[in-house]
Amino acid sequence: MKSCYFFIGLLTFFWILPSNVSGQDPQVSNIQLDIKQNLVHIHYDILNSQPSMQHDVDVLFLDQDYKYFDPQELSGDIGNQIRGGADKNIVWDAMADRFDFSRKVTPQIFLDWEKRGGADNALLSLLVPGLGDYFVAETKEMTIKPYMRTLSALGFVTLGFIAQNKRKDVPLYTYSDMPYIDTETGDYLSRTGRVLYGHETQPWLFGGDAEVFLSVGAAIWVADILWVAVKGFQNEKINQYLTNTNLQFNNRGIALSYGFTF
Repeated sequence: MKSCYFFIGLLTFFWILPSNVSGQDPQVSNIQLDIKQNLVHIHYDILNSQPSMQHDVDVLFLDQDYKYFDPQELSGDIGNQIRGGADKNIVWDAMADRFDFSRKVTPQIFLDWEKRGGADNALLSLLVPGLGDYFVAETKEMTIKPYMRTLSALGFVTLGFIAQNKRKDVPLYTYSDMPYIDTETGDYLSRTGRVLYGHETQPWLFGGDAEVFLSVGAAIWVADILWVAVKGFQNEKINQYLTNTNLQFNNRGIALSYGFTF
């Protein structure tokens, strides 16, 4: 019993650890959008950036059908050599881009994007929960860290097997009148005796404890596999737009050229 409480306490300890120990990494914040003179202005801040740092800034639009739109008519604080600070502004000429305004889009700004893994990394999480997370996301930005998913899934599954092994088969008795013959007098008499009438399974902690622990562990494991698959699929689309794009500045703003590797 003490080992169980220690194990649960250990899981709780890892969950209450600070989720963003290195919260000083540069990041994009306060993204806002407005329209002025038929131009879309995307305002944002770059936080936690040192004066000597220069960043690569990219933007994509995600619509209501979870499809990306890659804007080309851009100017302002976009591309490489962007320094940190507040009140950054990207200007998008949506009319020149021939954008379909029936699409409801949300801007997504990517800071120093590096190519990340695809949906096939879900196989890694199938082997070990949380393993695929390292290849599809920046762990510093994750609220629920991969090791937390690993410990939680495997911890609850382990508790489930322990609870299953700790179950006891307890015999059940009842008391009943048992007739017998007195050897001296030959009379029929009766006495109360204990009679076995069945067995009962006694749980380790509570009724159905093994099933609860195994179900919670399996749910966390499956959820991680699905999360890695969805995140990896999203990465594949983003990689398609960002890793094959070279931003070049000219007097009119930005020209985009694409390079494909076969």
